[in-house]
Amino acid sequence: MEEWRVLAGRRQFAEAAELLRPRLSGNVRMGYYAAEGYRLEKSGDEAPDENERRRQWEAALESYLLYSLAPARGDTSDYGWGLASDVLTKLDAL
Repeated sequence: MEEWRVLAGRRQFAEAAELLRPRLSGNVRMGYYAAEGYRLEKSGDEAPDENERRRQWEAALESYLLYSLAPARGDTSDYGWGLASDVLTKLDAL
């Protein structure tokens, strides 16, 4: 398991996000990572089996943490961390 995922599992979101910083793309528009996270989370919610739910939700978790590093105008890192916390709760329930 990647270190960022371990930290996220401990709800150390700021530290986990920093480890993901190299994956942050400067070529996407503001809000991209939140929208991608929403899409992935919804796919996980609708997935037919546990493995696919886990895969989609972990990808959503990563997107939400990336969003915390580059939030849209009016949002803060806390908003991304809140979204990450919500999806982590789903992962913990698997």
